[in-house]
Amino acid sequence: MITAALFSIVYLYFNSFGVMSTSIHRGLYFLFTGVLGILIYPSARKERRPLLVIVDILLIFAIMFSAFWWMIDYPNFARRVGDPNMMDLIVGTTLMLMALELGRRIIGRALPILALIFLGYNYFGAYLPWMLSLKGTSYSGIVDFTALRMEGLFGGVIGAFASYLVPFAIFGGFLEKSGGGDFFLNLSKSMTGGWKGGPAKISVVASGFFGSISGSSVANVVSTGTFTIPMMKKVGYKSHFAGAVEAAASTGGQFMPPIMGAGAFIIAELTDTPYWRVAAMAIIPALMYYLTVVLIVHLRAVKTGLLGLPSEEIPGFKETLKGGWFFFIPLLLLIFLLFRGFSPGLAAFFATLSLAIIGLVRTKTKERMKPIDYLHALAEGGLTNVVVGVSAPVLGLIMGGIVLSGLAISFSSIIIELSGGSLFLIILFICIAAILVGTSATVTASYLIIALLATPALNHFGIPTLVTHLVCFWTANFSGLTPPVCVVAFTAAAVAKADLYKTAFSSMKLAIFMFVSPFAFVFFPQSLGIGTFGEVAYFIVSYTFGIILFCEAIEGYVLKPCNIAERVALIIGAILLFKMGRLSDLSGILIGLIIFARQKFFLREKGKALLANTGNRRI
Repeated sequence: MITAALFSIVYLYFNSFGVMSTSIHRGLYFLFTGVLGILIYPSARKERRPLLVIVDILLIFAIMFSAFWWMIDYPNFARRVGDPNMMDLIVGTTLMLMALELGRRIIGRALPILALIFLGYNYFGAYLPWMLSLKGTSYSGIVDFTALRMEGLFGGVIGAFASYLVPFAIFGGFLEKSGGGDFFLNLSKSMTGGWKGGPAKISVVASGFFGSISGSSVANVVSTGTFTIPMMKKVGYKSHFAGAVEAAASTGGQFMPPIMGAGAFIIAELTDTPYWRVAAMAIIPALMYYLTVVLIVHLRAVKTGLLGLPSEEIPGFKETLKGGWFFFIPLLLLIFLLFRGFSPGLAAFFATLSLAIIGLVRTKTKERMKPIDYLHALAEGGLTNVVVGVSAPVLGLIMGGIVLSGLAISFSSIIIELSGGSLFLIILFICIAAILVGTSATVTASYLIIALLATPALNHFGIPTLVTHLVCFWTANFSGLTPPVCVVAFTAAAVAKADLYKTAFSSMKLAIFMFVSPFAFVFFPQSLGIGTFGEVAYFIVSYTFGIILFCEAIEGYVLKPCNIAERVALIIGAILLFKMGRLSDLSGILIGLIIFARQKFFLREKGKALLANTGNRRI
């Protein structure tokens, strides 16, 4: 705990007011993450075998030795780039092995194996056929480029994690320890608990609140799902649907401002874009995503006659807000500072400081944070970062391997050739590639790999670099919900004690807007807030109507269950609205109104008939 707290303190200081060279900044991150990773995930987890303890001690020594040597000697190495000496090769090899071992130990074998494939491709590329063939690189050249330079292991990925992820992880730790997490959950209950299907809407709102702070889908499911899934099941939702709601709502946390997922920080780093701009561009699609989830949940509740929570289980809105309104201060301060141009690290520092003050001056003594709570909050920030952060050096190796081989250009050429120059097909291929890559990689890893391989293809058509990265980031989130490997949906299914694949397919239906968004980003940049106020407003109105019709088609319900013809008509209407254009939009709205009026007329006539029959029986 002390090491994790020290990790947080060092980076909270240096990301706010301190000064640190790039090599020290990234080297210390690898050092802390590596040492904590070995301590938290020792070789002997069940029984303390002396030999395994010795192995861990040796690994910690290897991490410290290689990290310190790289930090101290980097200025000298920079002068001999391309001509590494024997010590460079020893240190570089050690760094690579430690990164791969940490990845294997904490996040599984898939990502390290993927890194080895990309590194091996550089060495054995000369033996491959067709467009995949390349000249090949020597072992010393691979180590030099991917392990020692700032294009690989210590590249932009680890820089983004060190600069952004740590301070926001600490912010999340303080929010939890100060009682902010409980407040936002209770606020969600008070806002939506009494509505039809209230617990499902609580899940969406709570996951939106929590996800916008944590930026971790699985953490979202485990934290909010523990409470919301049993509530959903209690009011009548089937287990797999309850798990799907939580999975879909939690996935939205990856792209819900103000914090979003780790991939958003990498976007800012790789595109040299202020983080606030990345977050601002995500606001419209994120809100539309959550609108889709809420609408489907609402229609399911109305269709099946589900009610909300009993009144005695719903906290009063005014009382809840009165008891925790001050937790909005850190969030508003964070957003204000980001939009004022403060660095994310400095903005997170001041927001965390405000939480620390809130924890100290709470009205009720028992609610105040004690000194040990501050230590736990700092440690929680460091530990949270480790689980995600160990992927950074492995991703750096993958990134270095792709850049060194020039695979991105080859891959993009293949995509363009297969698509026949169709931009729509290129985006579709990127979506498919993201799902395939996601079967063996995390969301952040999927985004980085797809971005490196596919952005040149989109840039070829004149799509701005930032937009192409947002396309890749959203498609990378597919893998959390799409079988066969969908860790977010499977986690929710485990909490709900539901069938894994039923949960996954239901979550895909709830998250349908996520699959539409990448196409909208490219063909309608207004979806990202790009354009005049009138153009953006027109897009929001058109797509909102389209989402309503699409959700009604998916659930097969408007005012009553829809027949097949009505569902097909609703889908056509939604597509016309998504296509955008005065004529197509008017046509889509007209289709929606016709179906609404038809069902309204049917219900009215049915009511008259029922009333007449009742009157006849009375006579």
